Amino acid sequence: MKIAMLWHGDDTKPEDYWNCPLGLSFAFKKLGHQVDIYKFDAANCNIERIFPVADSYDFILISWAWVSKSLDLQIEKLRSLTKTKIVLELGDEPQTFGQAFYRINHVDVAYTQDLRCQKKYLQNGYDVHWLTHWGDEFLFYYDNNVPRENKCITTCGKRYGTDYLEAMLGSKFVNKRITPEENHAFFNSGTIAYQYANNDEITRRIMEAGGCKLAVVTNKISDETGIYDLFKDGIDIMYYQSQEDALRKINLLLEDDFLRNTLAENIYKKINLYHRAETRCQQIINIVKKNF
Repeated sequence: MKIAMLWHGDDTKPEDYWNCPLGLSFAFKKLGHQVDIYKFDAANCNIERIFPVADSYDFILISWAWVSKSLDLQIEKLRSLTKTKIVLELGDEPQTFGQAFYRINHVDVAYTQDLRCQKKYLQNGYDVHWLTHWGDEFLFYYDNNVPRENKCITTCGKRYGTDYLEAMLGSKFVNKRITPEENHAFFNSGTIAYQYANNDEITRRIMEAGGCKLAVVTNKISDETGIYDLFKDGIDIMYYQSQEDALRKINLLLEDDFLRNTLAENIYKKINLYHRAETRCQQIINIVKKNF
């Protein structure tokens, strides 16, 4: 297929090392599809260069979840000029829910990472699919060439429980902000990943840490997110209810090699089967083919 991908960026600057749409473009290409990239400035969007060639694509995938009136108007214009199917990624919902209501009226289909938001869109008559987060295989893969220490790692920053865990675990708990280039080495440097969902949501870091074969410890969130159908407690992952519960479970995993390795292996298998960039790309293609 011939695919156009549009996302926020600057064509005059060097390409990012990695971002989510870029990772999808790699996966589409790996699956054998042609991908052309068009970047736009969400603050003052102009995508007119795609207008004359829009009909040449099998579909157009646009990634932007936040408010952008100029993008809304440009998508409306694009819709009036082409019959090529337009797919909209709705981004990090539920945080951004409601910010794309104008543009969603001018696309053919959309997908969201949040199951609850998908249900709201469907109730309002929008064709929106649930495609939860993924662990991009370009960066987040198991690498036995990277030395691992038996410790818990996270990139949470100052979130619930991090100060407490740092105080209680000392050097066994590493909380570090990292660049895209550092992701691979960092997520292969430990044995356990700590995560906390600020917005009662499935977080991308679960997929990314699991893709690097880490045992994942994350907070319990609402059943309506669908997370408990994806990852079973004590089999694929460990869910905690409080910072004290998190500490208990991290210590258990640090001490119990068999349990830690079993959880890591189980979530790793699930990520590889169901939650990679290639998986999401194929799902997007299937949605386009099935619906149109």
